[in-house]
Amino acid sequence: MIFAFAWLLESGSAAGLSASPPQGGALYTSLKGSVQKYADDLDEDEVEEETKNAIATLRAADPPPGLAISYLGVLDLMVLATIFFMGAGMLFRFRSWGRVQALASLILGVLVLLAGIALLFKAIGLLFLMVGLFLATPFGTIAYIATYGFFPTGTAKAILGSALFLKVIAGVCLVLAQQRMLKAKALVAIILSSLLGSVIISFLHGIVPGFLVSITDAIAAIVVIIIALIWAVLLIVFAIIGLVKGLSRD
Repeated sequence: MIFAFAWLLESGSAAGLSASPPQGGALYTSLKGSVQKYADDLDEDEVEEETKNAIATLRAADPPPGLAISYLGVLDLMVLATIFFMGAGMLFRFRSWGRVQALASLILGVLVLLAGIALLFKAIGLLFLMVGLFLATPFGTIAYIATYGFFPTGTAKAILGSALFLKVIAGVCLVLAQQRMLKAKALVAIILSSLLGSVIISFLHGIVPGFLVSITDAIAAIVVIIIALIWAVLLIVFAIIGLVKGLSRD
């Protein structure tokens, strides 16, 4: 239950971060207004394509939510499923439970794999967009700073810290409630992967100046979703093995 609260906190982080006003909001408004005024005065034939794209991006975009923490929720969904399946296996000991668990794991693994691939391409696309804007001086850089340069680091830190605390508490409670959980190597490994994901996000948020955090957040999102994809593939493989073993017993 505690881990479920952590997952809900991470999954709702996009809404929480987007609801937070950008740090330096007055500067954001000023930069956006200046670039728009400049664009209105330009002769379209004299503008480089790169500058046109930067201005169009700035006009259309709002400060985006962070990706990495919400992507961590994809990984933690599999942690929750693993905990549920193990707990249910201790309660339901009827013969066909193994096949039910394997089938549910297979469906979850496939869904996470498909969603994870889409999210991976989304993060890569956003990363390329931000890096391209930042390097397209001068107006691309202005567009980047105005649109992506005010990442809500305070809100992200609070969400990440709270979720990490809840996950540590949940892990301790699992061990205290059922010490056999420590012998479940897959469960221990996926929980450690979740904790590692939290550490990676926190590290990448903290190693750069504030105006570059949006870029490192996208990098963190890519790393986290790749970890989730690896676990999704493993979940599918083990589910198929479980189904084959169940059918061979019949």
